[in-house]
Amino acid sequence: MAIFKVMVIASDDGSIHKCDGIEHESKLWLVPRWLDAPALGETKPARLIRFDSLPHQHTPGSKYGAEYVINYPIPKELFEVRTPRQAIPGFEFEEFPEISFPLIDRSLN
Repeated sequence: MAIFKVMVIASDDGSIHKCDGIEHESKLWLVPRWLDAPALGETKPARLIRFDSLPHQHTPGSKYGAEYVINYPIPKELFEVRTPRQAIPGFEFEEFPEISFPLIDRSLN
């Protein structure tokens, strides 16, 4: 599995941000935050937010360095550290999925 960049629109102010993304179980997911375990040499997503069910574009080779652009605002609650208290209609998310990646320096991306 590879980690790639995704451009997202914030629902509160319409600003555009880059977020990590992955493909997992044949679905595309945003990874807003990682849980690093340096002693194990791995990192795990704290949360996955599914985006292949939302309007999006595949933009390989984009001058912005993003593999995908999501054309729909993502609620800010999904980017907060705390788990949303209730379901957010139209959005699928998963807390602490059982997947891991080798720990790399993501500041280089």
